[in-house]
Amino acid sequence: MGHEITEATRELRAYKTVDEFLVDWTQDTVFFTTCNSGNAALAANLARSCRANSIPLVFFAADQEAFHQLKPFCHVVDFAGESPYKFAISRKTRYRSSKIGTRAFHGLAWMRYGLLKGILSSGRKAVYLDTDIVIRVDFRDDLFSYFSSNSQLHGVVQSNGGGACTGFQAYHERASRIFSDIFSEHFLNLNNYKSMGALADQEFFNTVVCNPAKEHLLNVHFLSRDLYPQGSWFYAHSDRIASSCKIVHYNGIAGQKNKIEKMKMYGDWSG
Repeated sequence: MGHEITEATRELRAYKTVDEFLVDWTQDTVFFTTCNSGNAALAANLARSCRANSIPLVFFAADQEAFHQLKPFCHVVDFAGESPYKFAISRKTRYRSSKIGTRAFHGLAWMRYGLLKGILSSGRKAVYLDTDIVIRVDFRDDLFSYFSSNSQLHGVVQSNGGGACTGFQAYHERASRIFSDIFSEHFLNLNNYKSMGALADQEFFNTVVCNPAKEHLLNVHFLSRDLYPQGSWFYAHSDRIASSCKIVHYNGIAGQKNKIEKMKMYGDWSG
């Protein structure tokens, strides 16, 4: 089934709050990312790749500068300051890029889960993408086929070979209740989410939510590394998979400037 450019991709909208967005949004899926102005250049590149594939990206801006920077590229939502969709760890965010493992990085990393909860609770599917992802091919039919073929499936998540890479994850609305229970401030605190290691939410996901040694709290499918590669896999296998992969996640590289240079090497920078 093809996906034509819709009003949601032609006419870009700006929203003052998450609730305003959820009331107004007419589609049954939200493709989104979130960051502060420190990573706005990467977010804009992601937005351009989404638009090239007629995928309506929604950007939840962690500060006002990022809100205005992304307006020309995608739908934007003001996500600065206080919000019921933020956990305690995310209520104070910085404007600059944050080094992985720092307190500021943890605050930014956890913002996606409050938004995932809100989107799922509104009766929609939710697809989260890190800002250092580039869309090469429209992946929607492939991604949603997992949900249509398995009525018990909660979500699909990118794989790093040893577990989940939480930079690309999607959930069916059927996951809303259990997702909200797991990603509640109460459950997060019981499992010491503020004390996770350098990878923050990803460590929580792989040790608490989908620990390979325990029963998984969510029923998720780990995506093909060839079709949805994260950085190390793509860099090692690009000769074989570059023409067929649907996305490339340029992680495993520190710093926005270095990520951009890597994207340029593979022809994935459109800035």
